[in-house]
Amino acid sequence: MTAATSIALVATVQVAPPSAADPGTSTTSHRTTVFTRGEGGYHTFRIPALVEATDGSLLAFAEGRVNSPRDTGDIDLVLKRSTDGGVTWGSIQVIVGGGGTEKWGNPVPVVDLTTGRIVLNTTRSGGEDVQRDVILHSDDHGVSWSDPVDITSEVRLDHWRSVVGGPGHGIQITQGEHAGRLVLPGRHTYFEPGQDDLHTGGHALISDDGGESWRVGAVD
Repeated sequence: MTAATSIALVATVQVAPPSAADPGTSTTSHRTTVFTRGEGGYHTFRIPALVEATDGSLLAFAEGRVNSPRDTGDIDLVLKRSTDGGVTWGSIQVIVGGGGTEKWGNPVPVVDLTTGRIVLNTTRSGGEDVQRDVILHSDDHGVSWSDPVDITSEVRLDHWRSVVGGPGHGIQITQGEHAGRLVLPGRHTYFEPGQDDLHTGGHALISDDGGESWRVGAVD
């Protein structure tokens, strides 16, 4: 996907429920454009992520890049919701706004199937500050969102410089010893002891209390 394209969703819809009398129930696919370049005053939309809420609503997240397709500058974290399986979508909802040169990016949502809470990991950067790892949540299927909570101090190891979520979406473990655990993908930059070169690694963030607290799991 190039910066100049819109963000579209291809959904597969079951025409009728299967039955013993009609085992050959057919499905159909349709393409819906969720975010269109220029919509809402945004120059470009990038880095999409999609999850289904426990009430069946679809939530499509993206970076709304205000002035250009570049990775820096004024970038908002935006959302659209669909309550009909992706056939139609509501208006753009700004979850957190950049303003000036601040960037909110890399949406990483995950749905807690036990509580219905939608947890959203995002990265804030801008000015002289290094990238910060931030968590928000919604308890009404994406209609409204909590204030952002900075979790950088919880999840940035001593030799790491920055922590960046995703891109993509998280998962919830549903079986075994860690059933219920939320897992978010991410990457980080770090310095090897005694070296000046900046390296990049991958990691997983995990929460066993529904997203209230986080810690680093696997590190690559």
